[in-house]
Amino acid sequence: MPLLTQNLKQQSLYQEVEKWFASPAGNTLLQDERKLISHLSGDVFGYHLLQVQDFGHGLQVFEQSPIQQKWSLQASTRHKPDVYALSEFLPLASDSVDLVVLAHTLDFAL
Repeated sequence: MPLLTQNLKQQSLYQEVEKWFASPAGNTLLQDERKLISHLSGDVFGYHLLQVQDFGHGLQVFEQSPIQQKWSLQASTRHKPDVYALSEFLPLASDSVDLVVLAHTLDFAL
């Protein structure tokens, strides 16, 4: 399947998932995930944090993290990410990020 066609299908799927996260059940899941991510990332040391995909978390979920450099990467410009790229082609050098959070990214893995 051509990459552009694959990306368009993923964009449509992302939009459907975002709609679900806006529902009461989806919102409950997001709140629980925010609490868990905030708690777990509070003790992680490093210099660079990357969140791949964002279905309502935003980088504010990492406020308790001691890591100072925080970026979001998304395949859509809808939420104004710091980096716009397909998650299967991360534009990062090896060993350049200390903490990577894959917010439902594996749900869309091919």
